[in-house]
Amino acid sequence: HPHSHEILLLSHPVLGTSAKGGSTTGTLEWHCVDGVKGTVLSSGTEVISSPVVQVLPIHAHSFSSYGKEGGCRQNAILVHEDDGVSVVPYTVQSAGEVDKAIGEGLYAHTKK
Repeated sequence: HPHSHEILLLSHPVLGTSAKGGSTTGTLEWHCVDGVKGTVLSSGTEVISSPVVQVLPIHAHSFSSYGKEGGCRQNAILVHEDDGVSVVPYTVQSAGEVDKAIGEGLYAHTKK
């Protein structure tokens, strides 16, 4: 198992309720940081429309933040309040890592 100094940092966007009773969208910021040097290797944002209730870290073996898509060796599966799931940072490879983890029996649930 390869070791990596990359750490994925996530913001915690506050989502409110719109005048019509639905949730508002928020922007989740992510930063992939070299945990030894403190250098930001890549960063980005993801728009979310449901609060995050669980974060599942996963390690992506096949790529680094130095790739042209700006990913990170550490990824996070986000479980949302509305039972939706997303991955941060989102790249083709990170989506593949999520599919692989689910195929190998990854299980998570909310408190409902």
